[in-house]
Amino acid sequence: MRIMISMLRDNLRFWSMVSIFVFAGQKVRNFFWYIDMEKLESENPPVFRRYVNGSVVHDELDSNTLEEFLYVIAYWQALFWLPYNSRGSVMCTFQQIERIQRKFQSKQHKLSKWPQFYGNKNDEVICICKEKCSAQILYACASKERFEEISTILY
Repeated sequence: MRIMISMLRDNLRFWSMVSIFVFAGQKVRNFFWYIDMEKLESENPPVFRRYVNGSVVHDELDSNTLEEFLYVIAYWQALFWLPYNSRGSVMCTFQQIERIQRKFQSKQHKLSKWPQFYGNKNDEVICICKEKCSAQILYACASKERFEEISTILY
């Protein structure tokens, strides 16, 4: 908590840190996730995101439950830490996305403001980031064979 307060010192004048429990953030973007202290002792509290744009503070509900949030964060981290991964995002067509969506199941845990995650096995994850005019895919898995299968479906 002290590290986060130190990182966000310039922005602390905009809000009181006493009422929230900050557990993750990004210094560069003045962005972090938190749980309202009043809900901290509940079994599965909601998770909010807070970001600062100039002098304006924005708070948004990111997940109705901490459990759902942590699963999605785990999917995201797996994209970079599983041994076979795309080493960043790959630009793709909407047809390639359709192939992925037909071949792979949507992961059970999802958040509305996050990219969609897919995979048929517990040790693979495919992330689809769609914009209006473009799309990107990141993917990773624990086995070389599965990684090559995903690559074959894409290309």
